[in-house]
Amino acid sequence: MIKNSKLQQLSKIFFIFYFCFFISSCTNSISIDEESKPKNLISIEKMIDILIDVQLIEASLIKKRGKNEDTDFYSHYYYNNIFEKFNITKDQYDLSLEYYKNNIEVFEKIYQKVNDSLLIIKKEILDNKDTLKISSKN
Repeated sequence: MIKNSKLQQLSKIFFIFYFCFFISSCTNSISIDEESKPKNLISIEKMIDILIDVQLIEASLIKKRGKNEDTDFYSHYYYNNIFEKFNITKDQYDLSLEYYKNNIEVFEKIYQKVNDSLLIIKKEILDNKDTLKISSKN
């Protein structure tokens, strides 16, 4: 009985030690991420807007590839327009995207908002398409 209670105590101590170690390692990784922020990091709100445009461009490029069109010109043109529209450089975009990818919780939230926005855009397009069909029948 004494051995069993000592074993339980050791198990509890080990669990507490492991739990504290786990928590401290998580805290350190968060502070490292904060320290590694690029100095010209694109804000989350702006990154969401950029990624919405990127997804729309990628959808357009996929459609062009399906028609066997050369997409190199379009890709370069579209992405340069995004960089101009949002007043950013390709390097700034790449660094920011990499930073957010390495912070998975933030990246998931960003992409959830991007996805939500794209669903709204899709609904608006479909609603307008239905409106146009009804109008053309009259």
